[in-house]
Amino acid sequence: MVDDQDQVAEAVVLRIAAHVRELRTRYPDALAQLRMMAGKRGLDGLPHWPEWGWLPMAGSAAVVTRYGGAPVDFGRVAAIAQWWLTGQDIVLPSLTVAEQAIPHLIDPDAPLDEQLASMDLRIPRDELLDELAGACYYVASPSITPPAGAPVWVCGCYVHLEWDTHTGRPELRLLVDLGGGWDDLSPVPVHLDQPTLGWSATSVQQVIMSHLHLAPGAPEAHTLAQYARTLAWAVWPLVGALLDRRAHLVGPHRVTTTPAPGSEQERLLRLVPRAQVWQLTYSRPSGGHLRPVK
Repeated sequence: MVDDQDQVAEAVVLRIAAHVRELRTRYPDALAQLRMMAGKRGLDGLPHWPEWGWLPMAGSAAVVTRYGGAPVDFGRVAAIAQWWLTGQDIVLPSLTVAEQAIPHLIDPDAPLDEQLASMDLRIPRDELLDELAGACYYVASPSITPPAGAPVWVCGCYVHLEWDTHTGRPELRLLVDLGGGWDDLSPVPVHLDQPTLGWSATSVQQVIMSHLHLAPGAPEAHTLAQYARTLAWAVWPLVGALLDRRAHLVGPHRVTTTPAPGSEQERLLRLVPRAQVWQLTYSRPSGGHLRPVK
């Protein structure tokens, strides 16, 4: 059964609005502070980051640290704030586009660990830097419910670029939404100076070991790196769909639901007043805007 795309879009907007509400509750001035920092590239002691970057995550780290928040919130605040401040764009691929983004990647009869070990998907660095420059999109799963037997289910993913202020490394940053609220938002870095996801996973593991002061091969580093690798694999079809030049990006349109006054839905929708949905489809439309979003 194919989910109604209007229902999917409504569910996505409400879920994102809940993320925004949680961000504002935990870090009340984060949006204002990050907006201000983003406008001061190279000024007041801030670095000159590349034009394709909106604001290095060091800005979010400073805000979260000031409030005593956990380091995992660096990535959450960075993605949600950038999405809210730079367009509130949601990309909803059709099922066909999502399925063809990486054809035949998963063998249901083979252990997932073995498949991850051989995962070596090419990272299209130049395409990512061009397509995502200055933007943060929420790319949604085209289905509300997971398929039977899915080893990992991703509801959607915030996708944006990062420039590491310590290393100068360009990164693709994924904030993977597993659907359970704030604590189910998992930041995953992909190092764009590596040629493939496999090489990036190894590079990410080395960073984890250095940050946690772990010895090479420590179980904690392996577990964290394997988890990041699993999520990167799970969300890569959505990233692939975003970059698929055969697909038409049509829109935008807004969710047309009219919740009851004073209801939870109404309060949530007020938090994302500019949220707009772009359909990604192989069927050329008779109207609407095509690429690019920005």
